[in-house]
Amino acid sequence: MKIFRDVVEECGFMDLGYVGSQFTWCKHFTDGHSLWERLDRGLVNNPWSMKFPGSRVFHLQCNSSDHCPLLINLLGFDPPPHKRPFRFEEIWLSDERCFKTVEASWSSIHGGASDECILKWVETCGRDLAWWKKNIFGNVRKELGRKKAQLVKAEKDSIVSGVNHKVHKLKEQINVFLDREARLWCQRSRVLWLQNGDNNTKFFHCQATKRHRRNLICGIKDETNIWQVNSKSIASVFIRYYKELFTTSKMNTQMNILDHIPRVIIEDMNATITG
Repeated sequence: MKIFRDVVEECGFMDLGYVGSQFTWCKHFTDGHSLWERLDRGLVNNPWSMKFPGSRVFHLQCNSSDHCPLLINLLGFDPPPHKRPFRFEEIWLSDERCFKTVEASWSSIHGGASDECILKWVETCGRDLAWWKKNIFGNVRKELGRKKAQLVKAEKDSIVSGVNHKVHKLKEQINVFLDREARLWCQRSRVLWLQNGDNNTKFFHCQATKRHRRNLICGIKDETNIWQVNSKSIASVFIRYYKELFTTSKMNTQMNILDHIPRVIIEDMNATITG
C-alpha cells in the first residue's frame, strides 16, 4: 500500500472523492463477519481536473460482483460562484510600490490607537491594496500569458530583422512572472514544509486544487435530516442554524435575577443624572 501511495504522490494524482456508499469492495465469511474496504477510486492529474472541474465519482450498487462499479460524471456539479475575500499575496513584497501603497494608506487616516481605529486602518489598507493589485500590479497569470504571446511575435520579428533586443527583454520579464507564479501557488497550496526556493509550480497548483475540492461544500443535511444540494437551500440551512444558535429563547431569566438585586439609585436620582 505504501508503494501505491508513493506512486500516487510521484505522479501528482488527486482523489476525486465519491458519492454513495463508503466502501467499494466487500468479502463475507461463513463465520458471520465481513470485510469492507474502499479499494476502487477515481484518480486524476491536475490538468484533467482543471479541464473537468465539476467531475464527480458515484459508487453504484452491484449484486454480481464484490466490487462496486464506479460512474464518473464529468458534469456532476457546477462550482458555485463566490466573491473572493481579500488576501495578502506574498509576491507583492517583490514590488516596492506595495510598501508605498501601505504607507500612504496607513498615514491617510488620523485618529487614536483604539480598536475601532485600528480596524478602520486595516480595512482601508486592504481596500487600497486590492485596487493596487487590480490596476497596477496586475494578474500574474494573465500577464505571463500576455508576455509569452508577445515573445512569440518578437521572435518572428527577430528572424526577419536580425535584432533580438526585444526578445531578451521579454524573456527577462517572463522569468520574473514565472518566479511570481511559483511563489503565488506556493502560498496558496499551504505546503509550509517546502522552501520558497522550490519553484515546482505544478506541484503547488495541484495542492491548491486538492484543497479547493476538499473545502467545497456540495450538499448539507438540514434540521429534518433532508439532504440539500441547491446553493440557496444550503445557505438557508446555515442561516437558520446560526440564528437559532445565537438567539436567546429565555429573555426573562436575567430580568428575574435583577429583581433580587436591591436598587441603590432611585428614580429622582436617575432623572437628575440623565438630565
